[in-house]
Amino acid sequence: MGGPIAQGLELSLEDQLRLFEDEEYLVEFTKQHGPEVAVTTLFDSQGPTSKDCHYPSHTVGAVAYEELGPEAFHVVGHLCQSGAMHSVVEAVLGEYGTENLGRDVDEWCGEAGRPFNRHNCIHGVGHGLLVWADYQVPEALELCDKLPDEEDRYSCDGGVFMENVRDVLSGTMAMQEEHPERYLRSDDPHFPCNVLDERYLPACYFYQSSVMFEYYGRQFEPVIEECASISEDLQSWCFRSVGRDIAHHLREDPQGVLEVCLLGPELPNRLDCLEEAVQHRFWDTLGADWVIDFCARVEGPDENDRCYWKIAQRATELYDTPEEFRGFCARFETGYVWLCDFVLYQQITEFAEWGRTEWIAATPASLRDFRDRCLAVYDENHCALTVFFQLQQLNRGGPAAPGGS
Repeated sequence: MGGPIAQGLELSLEDQLRLFEDEEYLVEFTKQHGPEVAVTTLFDSQGPTSKDCHYPSHTVGAVAYEELGPEAFHVVGHLCQSGAMHSVVEAVLGEYGTENLGRDVDEWCGEAGRPFNRHNCIHGVGHGLLVWADYQVPEALELCDKLPDEEDRYSCDGGVFMENVRDVLSGTMAMQEEHPERYLRSDDPHFPCNVLDERYLPACYFYQSSVMFEYYGRQFEPVIEECASISEDLQSWCFRSVGRDIAHHLREDPQGVLEVCLLGPELPNRLDCLEEAVQHRFWDTLGADWVIDFCARVEGPDENDRCYWKIAQRATELYDTPEEFRGFCARFETGYVWLCDFVLYQQITEFAEWGRTEWIAATPASLRDFRDRCLAVYDENHCALTVFFQLQQLNRGGPAAPGGS
């Protein structure tokens, strides 16, 4: 039988595979069991089938909106990298248009609960806007510009660019041919990033390695070279894109993911690749085993710090209680558990904004006290760096924990 399928449903491996490979079957399954169960079942079936549930969950979202209308926002959830939510947003835009986009986005995504979920919701808006704009990327980006908040605009831009390469990511686009329905060119691995305004380039290059990968016949080595060839201020985004893509394509081979990231020509590039790889694999708590295993494979203090820091940061978004978070952190290699305290320190402001007072209380009192005294004299970056280096030294045989500024 399959994995821990939603609400006690028992599906054979054959039926689990059908959910990914037979769209009509998935549509009927969604209508019979409801979109929430359908998404959860796709999510649970990833392991036994070695499939990725993001794009099948788009189908669930489309059915959910057809059956429930805007109420679908409240039932499809954010599993499978919010794929169902993306389709709901696309359908809402198709019905209501974009005239009051800024106001509407706040209504659609304002109850997402956490910044991570809000990002996913607005990212879905970006997917929908590109469909609305008939895959004309510049037009969709201009619609994203209507959002008043800079972070929301970036989330929206990312959805536009991901939708533009969606068939590449799902392995259904042959880049050797022209595809007028997408804003892509088979003879240019940097298009459309090389024709857009500078303000859009970080979000564009964050998805462009998908295009490069297909352009070079699904080989990562030349993609690494392409990322290293662009301007330094954009290389980080391109190498992050590589990390996401290899974690997608090599999800059953963490050692292979690590080896590709280590091809990066400089330490910052390798770190960006590693960080995005674990972020992609830890989109939900089902990925906990994978990222713990991956970080344990990483060698080098800078690489280890970045890997464990990123999964600790993501864990605060995925786990509901500090106790669950601490249980996850207890699985780190001994010399890196301290990064969990550092992440809690870093996010005190965010915890306060979202009313997560129990997470503030879970931050060691010594760090909270240090923060209050340090911020009376220095800015947040200085105080965070001080905490980082002192915690690092303390846990590697250095001086005492921070106690003053």
